[in-house]
Amino acid sequence: MDTEEFTDHYDTLAIEFDATAAEIKAAYRKLAVQYHPDKHPQENELYKNKFQQITSAYQTLSDPYKKGMYDFQYRMIVLNEGPRYEYIEDSTPPDTTPYAHKYTRRSKRTLFVLSLIILSVLIFQLIRIAIA
Repeated sequence: MDTEEFTDHYDTLAIEFDATAAEIKAAYRKLAVQYHPDKHPQENELYKNKFQQITSAYQTLSDPYKKGMYDFQYRMIVLNEGPRYEYIEDSTPPDTTPYAHKYTRRSKRTLFVLSLIILSVLIFQLIRIAIA
């Protein structure tokens, strides 16, 4: 995600990164009352957009799952933390041995045993016919 697309919800709600759930809720309520479009009919569109930003920030930061995902992105983009990846060329050749699942091996073995049994029955029948 680019920094141009990323919106800082903590800045939108005017809270710190390590804010608790109660602080997030209090900041949302304070800003929601302050920027509610019904309180500012003369500039309704401006306050409507600001109110939507505040509501979006609160919905993201109040849900623990969404907050975890957002905090990961926040650490990567804003705080410049996170894993650093280095590209390492893998020089090992690919494994070309054919894959044989254990049930595949077992079915081949069963097929072999069945063919031996059928062959022995046929030989026994031929010997019985030759004797008679």
